[in-house]
Amino acid sequence: MLIITIEFILLIVVITVITWPFLFRAKRGNTSIQSAILGQERLNRAQVDIREQINQLKDDRDSGLTTEDEFAGQLQELHQSATAIQLSEQNLHRDLPGQNELEQEIKQIRDSQGEREGGPE
Repeated sequence: MLIITIEFILLIVVITVITWPFLFRAKRGNTSIQSAILGQERLNRAQVDIREQINQLKDDRDSGLTTEDEFAGQLQELHQSATAIQLSEQNLHRDLPGQNELEQEIKQIRDSQGEREGGPE
């Protein structure tokens, strides 16, 4: 009888662990915010990469590894890339819901996550 009870409890635990992510997953309405945040993070990383490339290009010019013509051409390409990133960032912000709506959605997500984790700290 004891073995059956232990098996039953173990079965309940296994079923709970398997079904937990499906029962308490985030709502699909949050995907627009999440994709916007990921897009912003990618744009930020691209901006940092371009700054690093510009600094490396300047170092190469100062050390004599590139000529002034190569420097000017590559610098112009990097500036064009930076401009494209800025335009993408503007489009991203334009496509986002209003700032107040975004803040409300973020607050709702945090509140719902706090409730699932045992309440606010």
